Amino acid sequence: GHRTFVISWRNPDASLATKTWDNYIEDAAIKAIAVTQEITGAKSINALGFCVGGTILGTALAVLAARGEKPVASATLLTCLLDFSDTGILDIFIDEDSVKKREQEMGHGGLMKGQDLSSTFSFLRPNDLVWNYVVGNYLKGETPPPF
Repeated sequence: GHRTFVISWRNPDASLATKTWDNYIEDAAIKAIAVTQEITGAKSINALGFCVGGTILGTALAVLAARGEKPVASATLLTCLLDFSDTGILDIFIDEDSVKKREQEMGHGGLMKGQDLSSTFSFLRPNDLVWNYVVGNYLKGETPPPF
């Protein structure tokens, strides 16, 4: 078998408002790799990153490689974006004006509202997660089913 360690997001609060991408890379991903090596005594580990965790892991591996360090034998990245030059469908949510607006909003407290993040993910599948509620609830008067 494989010994497995998991790191997960915690719900952010104001104490994390000043954290940067570099902090997440250095103080989370790279530190987690080092702690795993320390606990297990392994020279290299296998790692998996999901969603933005995969983007963070990929960035951490690039930073480590630039330092001449290769502590990860294999990396599996699931549902993550590494090449931001072509973001696919996400382009409809990202333009210079919206990025500037988001940066200004996050400049006042450093946190993105959960509702904003939830709406973005809902609009990745609008027929299932947005419009069916508009049609069912607003047009037909049906009570939406609970999650």
